[in-house]
Amino acid sequence: MIKKSRGLLLAAIFITSITAAVLVLMPSEVSAHRMLIEEISEGSVEVGFDDGTLAENVDIRLYDAEENVIDEGITDQEGIYEYDSDLDVERVVAEDDMGHRAVLLQGESGEEEGFIQSQPVWLRTAAGVGVLLLTAVMSKYFKKDKGED
Repeated sequence: MIKKSRGLLLAAIFITSITAAVLVLMPSEVSAHRMLIEEISEGSVEVGFDDGTLAENVDIRLYDAEENVIDEGITDQEGIYEYDSDLDVERVVAEDDMGHRAVLLQGESGEEEGFIQSQPVWLRTAAGVGVLLLTAVMSKYFKKDKGED
């Protein structure tokens, strides 16, 4: 029975190691085509994609602190949307008809995203399952070593 537990432990370590290696070695350029919003001046935002292309004709909605739409329109050919700088804008939302969506909160960059969040969902799921499997197998392995059953 101990050989079987050691085999499971080795399998869990192997799966976790492969997942970790893929996470570390995978270049960030492989991540999905994301829409980004950047405030370029007071009363003006630029919408584009992470590959540097500009997002023209994108729907823009501006919200105040109470979540009321205070302005809306579309970006121009250069991906820029200008609005009255006197508006008290709390949040800017950009959406195109291809399913891309970006949100810019007042005082934040529209491209803030951590390393883990930038990874594909399948990879994050595999990493989570690997960690849980490793924890379960190690727990069972050490429990058997102590003679508990």
